[in-house]
Amino acid sequence: MSQGRLWQLLLICLVLGQFQIVSGQIYEASASAAALNGLYLLSDSVADYQASPLIRCTGFASTFQKPYSISELAVYGVHAAFRNKLFGYGLGSSFLSHPQYQYQDTYLNANLGWGSYSFGATHHIIFEEVISEDICTYSATDLGINHKSSIPVELIINNAYSRKALYSLSAGLVTGQGSCLGMGFSTDFEGSETLRIGSTFQPLSGLKLICSWQNNPSRMGIGSELAINKLNLLYAVRTHQELMLTHCIDLRYDW
Repeated sequence: MSQGRLWQLLLICLVLGQFQIVSGQIYEASASAAALNGLYLLSDSVADYQASPLIRCTGFASTFQKPYSISELAVYGVHAAFRNKLFGYGLGSSFLSHPQYQYQDTYLNANLGWGSYSFGATHHIIFEEVISEDICTYSATDLGINHKSSIPVELIINNAYSRKALYSLSAGLVTGQGSCLGMGFSTDFEGSETLRIGSTFQPLSGLKLICSWQNNPSRMGIGSELAINKLNLLYAVRTHQELMLTHCIDLRYDW
């Protein structure tokens, strides 16, 4: 392998290492996820079915992310969700594009809402390819349960049937219409632990502000969502200790 080729692969590994990755799955690829630092208890975006099987909202979303302002790197996504009384369904795909690396996560979700309780499962089919190398294909499953009330509680297990499963427990406090505080803790029981704190605030009808922080690695997320009838536009940025800002845009239509 040439020295130039080696450096390209090292750069890809560095960039991918900054995402929330669970056994190869890249999460936090939407503006909502970036603004919340993966605190999905506070999310109402169909784009976040990719990481949480418990969203319970319906609609269509198109997402775009420019990680760390790197010109050659971008993440695109399309997501949709439907509901029929007790049962909900979500599906979508995210695609990470780089001249030397391609990644695609296509998923299907099913969830059950019973009163204030939700149960959900999402199955992923993932394709990875380093240019001029073989394509790698594998699958993963996410499971979750939550209870929505004035003090919501949620448990999500990403990549549930793997030794590298990630367990995330979150709790929140609803402070008003469209406003909520939340805290979450994630661990893989192998030394990787992350604490998250976030909030959503609706100062005006049709305007929502989102902010969050996590400790491992230390990052902040900030977002602003504008809603006109059922159309929503969310712009978010996310910091990094050493790299430049990540910019994200979600365009969503709720039904």
